[in-house]
Amino acid sequence: MKAKLKKKSREEIADPHTAIYHFKIYLLNISPMIYRRFKVKRDTHIAQLHHLIQIIMGWDNDHLHSFKVWGMTYGISRSGGMDFHDDPCKIFIGDFGFKVGDKFTYTYDFGDHWQHEIRVEKIEETFLKKYPSVVRNLRQGISVRKTAKICDTSINTVRKVNDYLNPKKP
Repeated sequence: MKAKLKKKSREEIADPHTAIYHFKIYLLNISPMIYRRFKVKRDTHIAQLHHLIQIIMGWDNDHLHSFKVWGMTYGISRSGGMDFHDDPCKIFIGDFGFKVGDKFTYTYDFGDHWQHEIRVEKIEETFLKKYPSVVRNLRQGISVRKTAKICDTSINTVRKVNDYLNPKKP
């Protein structure tokens, strides 16, 4: 008889440094709803999260952006754009102390003001998988279950990963 494994809550995770976060991001004020589900490790920094969102939402990284978490604004500074006081490569997902149900916003393109809400759906321990991982990709006709490592935040890397996640049909 096999023992049934109980899922651990955030408070029960032995090593919070190995946690993975299950997120659902959706575009606000659009009908029908456009959303993606993805997973990232707790040591994913804000710059990586920005580039991952660019890929999974199909954006081109041509515009300014910002995250709003617990009333604070974060992002990658650009010449002629917003100046963020914190280094986005030193602010990690795990540093925010998220719990299941918590949410924050991501705004892309301050002209068109594409507003996204990101919700924490689940937090669990890492089981030696590659992250980030796209779990569900809605409104593109197919469900995508591919993973990608995002180590470099250059636009060329973003394009390569985007091509991998969304291969062109011959």
